[in-house]
Amino acid sequence: MLKEAPLGKNPDEVAEFFDYYGSFVETFSGAELSGLRLFVPTKDFDKVIPLFSDLIINPSLPENEFKILKKKYYSSIQNNMKKTKYVAMRGLNLELFGDKHQLGYFVQADDANNVKLESLNEFISEHYTSNNCQIQIAGQYDDNILNLLNKYFGNIRDGRFWKNKSILSQNKNVSGEKNKIKVYDFKDAVQSTIYGGTFIDIKSDEDLILMGILNTVFGGYFGSRLMKNIREDKGYTYGIGSFVTEYSDRTLLRVVSDVGVDVTKSAISEVYNEIDLLLSKPVPESELKLVKNYMMGELISSLDGVIPTSMVFEKLIPRSRTKDFIYQNIELINSIDSKTLHKFALDKLKPDEFTFVVAGKY
Repeated sequence: MLKEAPLGKNPDEVAEFFDYYGSFVETFSGAELSGLRLFVPTKDFDKVIPLFSDLIINPSLPENEFKILKKKYYSSIQNNMKKTKYVAMRGLNLELFGDKHQLGYFVQADDANNVKLESLNEFISEHYTSNNCQIQIAGQYDDNILNLLNKYFGNIRDGRFWKNKSILSQNKNVSGEKNKIKVYDFKDAVQSTIYGGTFIDIKSDEDLILMGILNTVFGGYFGSRLMKNIREDKGYTYGIGSFVTEYSDRTLLRVVSDVGVDVTKSAISEVYNEIDLLLSKPVPESELKLVKNYMMGELISSLDGVIPTSMVFEKLIPRSRTKDFIYQNIELINSIDSKTLHKFALDKLKPDEFTFVVAGKY
């Protein structure tokens, strides 16, 4: 709702204003990071930034828009509860994090109805604050633009935007009891969605990069072992992948796939087989070379242009990382050998700690 309108203006006026200057505002929200992005021609920055600042500092949060969004989210959650992919995803988070953790709580449709406009105001006051905010500029800028940012963000001392409240109290490190396989039955399902996961003990940036390399071999690209086995050889699925997700206090390895209901158990068994294979012997150098080439290509592609590069740094900055992390990626990708990667796999991959959630039939 932040991008709708500031106090004293209506959403149509705001939308028309940004369109006139060739500008665009989008919001983004993830598990631990959210905010707004402004795309604006450099020559019109001085005209657009006052309104953009006003959106964040003095949001109007119109009640009619709030009611419409509540209905939309209620319907969206209701529809999602009928989808195996959504239920499996939320179910895995519940098993791994527990229902007392903000990432583990299984959202229900009625939760949307229970949100009050006052709660939304309070949330903005607590989280969209100067002490919890960083501004990133990408593209062509000069001292004038920096001065304008200071004028419209940096010199404000009053108002709810600057309330000094910490979000740390929200980061409850609570884990629930894990089920090895949890099933949400969909009696009419023709496909089952499988979400598997485990926490990985990551102690350094180097560990995180090595985990990325290992994951690429395992299930991180189209030529991965999971794809070759479960898609190409067995024909259980159109696609399967594994993903490494870094949170502020832990790192999670996930395996995700949709498979035919008659091969759900077999697919999970093959995932374990591929984990065992990673642990039993080093990755052949020829396979590792292919993975290195793929990862370097993806890294170069991610830095091709102002906006893609800004998206990379948008992830680095909240973790207090600099461009040195990119150079460290390049160095480790180029230098890693099979024996080192195998030793890392033996240290980090624990098959008996995996949890699988199935939505469909098992």
